[in-house]
Amino acid sequence: MNPVNVSPFNVINIFTTLFFLVWIAIAMSNAINPRFMWKITDSWKATKEPQDSYFLIRRVGGVIFSIIGIAFFLFVFTR
Repeated sequence: MNPVNVSPFNVINIFTTLFFLVWIAIAMSNAINPRFMWKITDSWKATKEPQDSYFLIRRVGGVIFSIIGIAFFLFVFTR
């Protein structure tokens, strides 16, 4: 395939795939290790580490957003 004649749909598929893979990776990281993600994203704003319930909420949110990301990914690429 000549690079000049690349279909715009192929480019959109590449960016869509990358978007959902990054989304799923961040959500899974939040679900697996919420303290690490807190240290990366929010620790600079805090004077002390938050309570364990905060990390539980982040973990649950990570699981929910992982499921949503996988569902969107499968929906887009199985049509």
